[in-house]
Amino acid sequence: MVACQDDRDGAPWDPARIHVELEIAKHPLAGTDALVGMDRGHGFTEGDVARFLTIGPDDTDEAFVGRHGGASRNQLGRFAYLALRRDRDPDKGFTILTRTSTDGPVTWIRVTPRALAQQQDLPNGKFPADATELGRYRNYRGRFSAVVIPNPQIRTNDELERELAPYLPRKPELCGTILIGGNRFVPPPLASGAIVKPEGVALEAYLERAEHGMRSGVYLVDLTTGFRVGFCPALVAHLPYPLGRPDLAGDIFLPGLLGQQETTRSGLRAKFLRSKTWERFADLLRVHVTGAATALLDDAGAVGSSEIGRLLSTDIRDLFRKTYGDPDLSDPPPDGITPPPSPPGPPRGPRGKYGPQSPGPRVRKPHYFALKIGGETWWIGVTRDDANLFAVAKDGERKIAMVNTAYDITPKARPAAAEHALLGLLWAIAREKHPFETTDAQRFVAERRRELRKAEEKK
Repeated sequence: MVACQDDRDGAPWDPARIHVELEIAKHPLAGTDALVGMDRGHGFTEGDVARFLTIGPDDTDEAFVGRHGGASRNQLGRFAYLALRRDRDPDKGFTILTRTSTDGPVTWIRVTPRALAQQQDLPNGKFPADATELGRYRNYRGRFSAVVIPNPQIRTNDELERELAPYLPRKPELCGTILIGGNRFVPPPLASGAIVKPEGVALEAYLERAEHGMRSGVYLVDLTTGFRVGFCPALVAHLPYPLGRPDLAGDIFLPGLLGQQETTRSGLRAKFLRSKTWERFADLLRVHVTGAATALLDDAGAVGSSEIGRLLSTDIRDLFRKTYGDPDLSDPPPDGITPPPSPPGPPRGPRGKYGPQSPGPRVRKPHYFALKIGGETWWIGVTRDDANLFAVAKDGERKIAMVNTAYDITPKARPAAAEHALLGLLWAIAREKHPFETTDAQRFVAERRRELRKAEEKK
């Protein structure tokens, strides 16, 4: 999509210029199925080919945010191409087919891991425009580039569309022409539970109450391109409540976010999140979006609103404190998930010679509490989700476990319920910490339960 935009004259991003075709198909250069991606960009010039061995931005790039408002930045796509092969042969890679003119010969460039690692000249040559090696782009008219990746990880066009959808623009009008397996891509519909588009403000929000709350979350989206750039549950410390709650779903569009992504494209830069620009964005979200988001939620967020929440915050909380001590509360709770204090209530009547007194902020029911589990502090909250799931956890900078108040097979007897909830919480954390090693997850649960039992026996 970036290749279709020619910004050498400072032209703005224009979806109308986008024409990208992707498919899983048999290709003569592969001898088998290949992942083929084509764009109608300006093609690879000789300078582009020379730069292809350069890792990271070079002196011709703009500072950090790169071209196209940050959509083109690190020149690392070649490694993604290599990773899309099922095999790992250092002498097998992918082939680029490219032309910078409307017709005539097509340049081919072969890229392998060994050539990249050793900074070798890339094998290259030219095919006649009618060569069978060009596959469906034989006798194609126009400038283009196509990448042919043999033996791809992705096997079908349906899988290709499913995997690509989260990375493509969130609005149809921002997609231009994107064909996947010959069919035009249309992004999944935006959430419609609450739509916020304040007049005169570069902000749009499309939100809904998540059907499966613990596995959802709101995304931040670049307003110009429609690319998702950040996941709100991972940014809870920088967002007003309740936009970081995982039981919300949807997208919030803000301008200029694409160029503020981390180099991994997994979130926004820490420096940007401390900037005046982000502070202004947070104020806009607080004024225009938080009210609509809060209205979508119910009181299920309060820990004491369910029997399982009360059990966790009393009996189980006491046992963890007895076993591991008090949690580390030097950092405040995740303020993007925990609601702020209520505004002050009406003034009290006169009191002595000092006149009316304000009662101060009202106290909200707690939505989270902290537990020390082993040597780590975890914030425990509740939401409503699929009745078959007890809890899920997120082991990040702020460790959060969400317990499901819709879970309906907790034993009735309080001791049995406490044991059931305790193991359910430990298993959720163990699965997050050891997602690929079932034995390690089992060992984590057993070790923590053994430590807790020793504390019980000392009562």
